[in-house]
Order: sequence, then structure tokens, then C-alpha cells
Amino acid sequence: MQFASLTNEDSTIILLGLYDVVYDFHRALLRKLPPSLPMPDQSHPPTRKTKVPLVMLVSLILLKFFVGHKSWKDYYRYLKSHHDGVTIGILPTYKNFMRSVHNLSGYALVFLEVVRKYCKQGVHIQFADSTPLPVCKIKREFNHRVAKGVATKSKSTMGWYYGFKLHLVCDKYGQILAWRITTATVDDRKGLALIWHELTGMIVADAGYLGSNWQESASDLGIRLMTGVKKIMKKLMTRWQHTLMKARQVVEGVFSVLKFRLGMETSLPRSVMGFFAHYVWCLLAYQLRRMGQLEAKARQVLLTEGMA
Repeated sequence: MQFASLTNEDSTIILLGLYDVVYDFHRALLRKLPPSLPMPDQSHPPTRKTKVPLVMLVSLILLKFFVGHKSWKDYYRYLKSHHDGVTIGILPTYKNFMRSVHNLSGYALVFLEVVRKYCKQGVHIQFADSTPLPVCKIKREFNHRVAKGVATKSKSTMGWYYGFKLHLVCDKYGQILAWRITTATVDDRKGLALIWHELTGMIVADAGYLGSNWQESASDLGIRLMTGVKKIMKKLMTRWQHTLMKARQVVEGVFSVLKFRLGMETSLPRSVMGFFAHYVWCLLAYQLRRMGQLEAKARQVLLTEGMA
């Protein structure tokens, strides 16, 4: 199923698929929680129930990255006009909805970590790279207040930018195996060193990761780091190495989908927590989309209910 130019029927099918995937994860998560959680009493009063269940709320947040809306406000208006009171029950107010987006980012992190560990099983060749995540245009760096004191200025192949940097490792299918978001000034090699302890086998990267001391550090962890060479260097490579370096372009495709299709690069959040929550939900939506289970889950639900 293509996720561009969706009809209301298509978005409902995707929502059903998301709901079923999130429900399976939520049920498995509850089984892992300790059975000795405190019972509600005067010191631990019961939490207020929301009009939209948690599983549906998480599904609605993820759906935003499949229907093509750039801002959360436009997406909320879309939900109010197409799904409110019909498919999902009564939506909370926009303020409470955005509060849920921020508060449930920890839930999304756990979900993303479970999916990441599942995807990296049996993978021995992976591809690494980094990409800038600007929080505003470079000419507004001195007037930007939202991420002031956290975001930094750095230079990429596309020029100067002000914001953060995404360090990412994926497999040949584009599934995310490890990731980290740092300030823009963190060196690519240092960013990779933050996450390569989670990997095994070979990591293929470009010439920006070149350095004998980094290859030795990777070797100490049982990892082989294979990098490209700079133009001024004379070095021969085998046909197999050349094929691996060409295959490294898959990580560029991951960045393209994240930034241009799912809207990971944004300047709209009004807090640092807003940026962080947006990045995490975007990565989780990408991972679920890449796994290609949404349509199959939705069809299964429709068949079970006798709707297809």
C-alpha cells in the first residue's frame, strides 16, 4: 500500500493495522511489568481515565506520519473532521492531545527499542552514517529561542546549519539497528562510538569515519569497521569491498524517507521536549512502516470482523 495521497478509507485501514500492532506490543508489555504495582488508595489515587484508550491514542499519534500532515495542528484538525466520534471515539482537546504526544514519548522509546532489537537479530553487515537535523534556518540562529543552549552550529556537506545530528545504523533493508541524536558538533565517529556496542559483525561507513584508532577501538569490541577513502588517498579495494561501499547508499535512502516523507526535519516544536518527542515518534513510525506489517494486520482485522 502506498502512503501518499491517502483516502479516508485507506487511512482507516492503516489505523486498524497500527492499532493491532500497538495492541500486541501493549499486551506483551503488561505481561513484563512486575505484579506488585501499588493498588489505588489515598496515597496512590487512581489515574483519571481518558476518553481515548492508550492503545488508540498511540495509534493516532503514529498515524500522523502516514497521512502527510506537516504540523500537529493540521493533523488534529484532520482527525476532528474525519475520525472524531466515528472511528476513534471522542478526541481530547488539542492541548491535551499534544500533552499526550510528549508524555508518551517514553512509551514510544520502549516500543522503538523492542522493534530495534528484533530487527538486529542475525544481522552481520550494517551501514552507518549521520545527517543534520536543523531546528531553524541558519540565518535565524541568533534569534532562535526554543532549543537555545542545547542546539549547536556545525557544517555539513550542504553547508552550515543550527540544530542536532542523527547518527544511524541500518541493515540492507533499511531497518534501523541503532541510533542516537546528539548536538550538531559531535563528530561522526564519536557518534558511532556511542552506539556500536549494540552491534556485531561489520559496519560499512564513508570516509568521514576513517581513522586507524577508531578501527582498533571497533576491533576491541569484536566489530570490523570498513570505511571509504578520501580522494587524495591511493588505495585499492576488492570487488567485494566496492560492492559493499555501493550498498552503503541504503542509509541515504533511510534519511530521505525520514526527513522528506515523514517530516523528521522540522522547526515547528515550541520546546526541546517537543523536538525530542517528534524525533522519537518519527523513528518509530518509520520502523513500523519499514517492517511492512501494517496492511497485513489491517486486512486480518477486517476479515476477522467480517468487513472484507
